[in-house]
Amino acid sequence: MCVQLVDFTDEMYEDDLRTDPRQLASPYCFIYADYERKWAFYKVIVMIIKLLLAILVVALSDKVIIQTAISLLVLIVMIGFAFYSTPFLNAQADTMEISGRIANAFTVFFGLLGSREVAPDATTIMGILINTVSGTSAVHITPNSTLTSACLPPYLCRPMPLMQSSCC
Repeated sequence: MCVQLVDFTDEMYEDDLRTDPRQLASPYCFIYADYERKWAFYKVIVMIIKLLLAILVVALSDKVIIQTAISLLVLIVMIGFAFYSTPFLNAQADTMEISGRIANAFTVFFGLLGSREVAPDATTIMGILINTVSGTSAVHITPNSTLTSACLPPYLCRPMPLMQSSCC
């Protein structure tokens, strides 16, 4: 008896997320349901990096320049990782992720430039730049989030008209 194996494709994975009772019943599906199969662990990586950033901020609370420089470096690496991986099933979600990460990096950068240790007289202008970056990011993200809905956890899934991506 010869058994022929079939490649488990991304389309099959997305179909399983939407229809497989084991996936629909999984209490952990929210962790991986929005991501491509090969990047199902992406949210876990992001949470670990956020924990490391929090530890960094607390541990170096008295060394603002070092704390901010290391945080900025980590955020830049995360931008590169987001560009490389494009981990979401939905292309708009990838765009929103990258846009948000870029906005985070600029916010930290302008915060560093406007800190008392670097340029105490530049606080106002850096505050304006931070708000401009946040506003620009919001304008860029909002159309992407309202034109097509992001994938929902299986227990919140509803059929959505005009939706091209196959979400849970």
